[in-house]
Amino acid sequence: MAGNFFCMKTTMNPQTLPEYIKPGAVVKLRDGSKGEIYSINNALPYPIHGRTLSNMRAATWTNNLYIWASAEESQQDIIGPWIDKPDCSALWPLLPPWIKYLAMDKNYGWFGYKNKPLQGISSWHSNGTEDDYCTIPSKYVPIYSGDWKDSLVERP
Repeated sequence: MAGNFFCMKTTMNPQTLPEYIKPGAVVKLRDGSKGEIYSINNALPYPIHGRTLSNMRAATWTNNLYIWASAEESQQDIIGPWIDKPDCSALWPLLPPWIKYLAMDKNYGWFGYKNKPLQGISSWHSNGTEDDYCTIPSKYVPIYSGDWKDSLVERP
């Protein structure tokens, strides 16, 4: 005991954390930005240390993946691993210029859209007429391992 403070170092078992929470991992925060994990075996109640990459500030999270300042949902909470957007750079030159967006649906089909599509329950929906989208043949689809809900890419 030091002064009026009782100090105790407690560490958590790393197996209780999701597999993607590990030193060096880049994670997705609730606001859609990136966070980076530095270490995971720190004293409770904030055993996960890292930083938010949007503002380059140090951050600590609870074992429930909440940011240090909140016991409720916060825009800086960790919600999953970071998965980069698909690289469509080789596909854009092959598409007609009216295709402005590309996206994958839940069944791994890829589509091109004239207008920014609307996200449905399991697919994207044309935000215009039925003639405002096209199917991308399977031999041209980008390699992407992320969630279909995060696949929407706008033409550069």
